[in-house]
Amino acid sequence: MNITEKDIEQFFANECNKADAEEIGLYLHNNPTELNKYLNENEWQNFKTDIKLHPAVSTKMFDIIKTETIYNRKKYNWIKYVAAAAILFFGVFGIKYFTTNKAITENKAIAKIEVTQQPILKTTTNKTNKIITILLKDGSVVNVEPNGELKYYEPFENNKRSIYLSGAAKFKVAKDKTKPFTVYSNEIATTAIGTIFSVTSLKDKNTTSVKLYEGKVVVFSINKNITTKQYFLLPGDEFSFNKRTNLAKVITKQKIETKPITTIQKIDAEITNNWFMFNNQSLDAVFIQLSQMYNTTINYNKTDIAKMTFIGKITKKDNVENILNDIALLNNLQITKTNKGYNITKK
Repeated sequence: MNITEKDIEQFFANECNKADAEEIGLYLHNNPTELNKYLNENEWQNFKTDIKLHPAVSTKMFDIIKTETIYNRKKYNWIKYVAAAAILFFGVFGIKYFTTNKAITENKAIAKIEVTQQPILKTTTNKTNKIITILLKDGSVVNVEPNGELKYYEPFENNKRSIYLSGAAKFKVAKDKTKPFTVYSNEIATTAIGTIFSVTSLKDKNTTSVKLYEGKVVVFSINKNITTKQYFLLPGDEFSFNKRTNLAKVITKQKIETKPITTIQKIDAEITNNWFMFNNQSLDAVFIQLSQMYNTTINYNKTDIAKMTFIGKITKKDNVENILNDIALLNNLQITKTNKGYNITKK
């Protein structure tokens, strides 16, 4: 390479590539008088750098300068220029090279590390005299009654959704077959996948109860010394456990199965004891019967609800809008209220 003044100016301006910079740096090292054109004594005295060199680079530089000093002390005046040039060279190119490669290495290492959020135990206490609603990250909805307390990890741990309840609450569980939803209340645990149920476990009462409104749940004791039996509930069933006697029982409601209908027809005496039971009915049939029972209009597209069914018990006291919202929650549907009734669409 035929080094020109322009090449040296580009060297100090950090405008040449690494190969050219190394050759120019070696040239300045062997021809220190050339530095006089670019560095004067004042510039040397005022020269400062905050750059930290790589240990291998700084050691190599020190050895070169030390050798030159021992064997030719008369060249002291230009050695400092060589040192300055070396600092500039390694500072501009060496450090850039090492830091760039270090950054790349660190970035690769960071990319390989899976970012995991540590679960945090959250506690919510209802200190009001009204029911409060909590929306969990998985889409489940919990209505906590006054003086009720809910504890859960966010995000949920591993492949389970665990809730710890003191008091009373109603749960509308988002469907997720891979992550069972379990509510722990004293000695009793209730596990569901996607359903609606309530749990009552008051501190001043001896009884813990679980009532199922829709879907299926399994109730069991976490204390195997009490019982190892599992209780599978169907809609309308209510489980009761006495903490004082350690006795459990299930109250089963008489269920009336409705037959699928394709045309609107009047419901006769199919409501017994003020409650009505749907047992795996198609949503088409359910909406038709609900529209008759509550004398309202329910509009929907049959293709949107094809293959969707409903298992649940309703009573005359239940609000039709709440019933529709519960059905929509479990089937990813959207309810819109109109002047004449309700529109049901896919989300």
